[in-house]
Amino acid sequence: MKWFSRSMLKRMLPLYLITCSVLGGFTTIIYHHFSFRNLEQELVQKIRNQTSKMAIGSTIVSDLQKIKFQFYELVLVNNQQGQRAIIEETNKNLAEIHTLLDIIENGGVFSRIIPLNMPDIDKMMLNFSYEVNTNHNQHYIVEILELRPELIDLEEQMKGLTGITGARNKIFQDGFQETSLAKEGERIRQYVKQVTPLFTRMVENSHRILFDGQKRLKLLHQEIDQKRKMSIEHEFCWAILSVFVVLFLIGLVMRQLF
Repeated sequence: MKWFSRSMLKRMLPLYLITCSVLGGFTTIIYHHFSFRNLEQELVQKIRNQTSKMAIGSTIVSDLQKIKFQFYELVLVNNQQGQRAIIEETNKNLAEIHTLLDIIENGGVFSRIIPLNMPDIDKMMLNFSYEVNTNHNQHYIVEILELRPELIDLEEQMKGLTGITGARNKIFQDGFQETSLAKEGERIRQYVKQVTPLFTRMVENSHRILFDGQKRLKLLHQEIDQKRKMSIEHEFCWAILSVFVVLFLIGLVMRQLF
């Protein structure tokens, strides 16, 4: 009986090995598949994060363009009420840029209402969610450090322009004086010429944030394609290896039978 058990075990051993090979290969393939799925989800989240960063950078550029337009509009408006309305809009845009910089620096969610001219809906809510990656945060912190003092400087320049144009507006109110008006006009022109490079630097810094997000987004897409290719290759190799092992063990069984 003992000999029979050993003989049966010897005969059944290849079948056991075949079963273990099939299960082992199948388990390994499943493990690689789900490992890649988890990695893919992580990379997709990073892609969404960088997409949000690009959207935030684009919003900053858009707000700066609005402020630039409002700056020149402030020069053209010669009444106090109109200038006050322009300054209020400018302050809103400046506050929004500060908020966006805080989100890029510390993470967070930014919401913006987009007006729509549609019968069923008149507005749309856009949400930008951004999470800070501490490993790469230092790469674009320089742009933030440059933009913050530039924003403060821009706020002061807006106040200065309000004061200068106020003197011009007073000339209009008191009565047209060509000499005084020409003097104030030249003063305003020189002031605007001095502030224009500030807008250029701020837009360039904002574009660098946008460019950094676009660059990282491209790298993430390349990484996810590379990981997907590697996962397929690994699964294929394990499948081929499992088939060869099973065929080899089947050959051993056939030799015992015949």
